[in-house]
Amino acid sequence: ARAQMVKDFLTYTIETQECVVLFAPTEEEKWKLWEALERYIHIRVPRLLLLPNLRDDWVFQQLLQTLDFLHPSQLDVTIPIDDEILAQSATYLTDINFLRTPRNKLICLVNCIINLITYIQKQQTTVMSPDDLMACLSYIIIKANPPNLISNIRFILDSRPDSLLFGSWGYFLSNFAVVVEFVQKIDANNLSKLDLSN
Repeated sequence: ARAQMVKDFLTYTIETQECVVLFAPTEEEKWKLWEALERYIHIRVPRLLLLPNLRDDWVFQQLLQTLDFLHPSQLDVTIPIDDEILAQSATYLTDINFLRTPRNKLICLVNCIINLITYIQKQQTTVMSPDDLMACLSYIIIKANPPNLISNIRFILDSRPDSLLFGSWGYFLSNFAVVVEFVQKIDANNLSKLDLSN
């Protein structure tokens, strides 16, 4: 709720600037102003804005712990996942907690996915499909079991303006959120019946 209040304030501020005749900001200038104000607010009062949902985060981590027995093939992962890419991904997903602004958290998340995409492309001889990425990302999340992941995703979604969630960053974030939702629905008794694309 507090993240949404900041988002509403920033939206109002940007819209107000558009009404000033002597200051007609371009789209680039508007989002630079947004980024600057957002960064200032979140650095000054970070603990008041990002309030982790301890219950949801705990439940998700417990779920990941119970799914740790899964092999990559059970998630339709068709390439070898080595310890290095697991460690790199775990670092990205854990480092999100040490970043204050929604933008920086999103960048860290995007870098994690780009790093994984690069790894997959090196391992495959065919063109990587979205299903390949989602399967590998599911396995990575389960093995990494990062803290506060649910809260961080919600924080990014609640804080970032809708117009900045389009494009490649928005694509990566939405795919990540879909993967988390998929993992939350995994049941060891009917794993093979689940469709990863849903």
